[in-house]
Amino acid sequence: MTLVEYVVTTLLVTVALFLPLPGLDDSIVGLVMDSIRGFHSTTSWLLSLP
Repeated sequence: MTLVEYVVTTLLVTVALFLPLPGLDDSIVGLVMDSIRGFHSTTSWLLSLP
């Protein structure tokens, strides 16, 4: 019975993360990836400093 609960919970979390949010046309994973890309593009010059 516990295995079924884990499978259902994993499925629900996965669906919640990857389905588009209503009104935004982007998923939570997409929003996080865009944030990481934006952070990297604005701070990557720091890596090139000696």
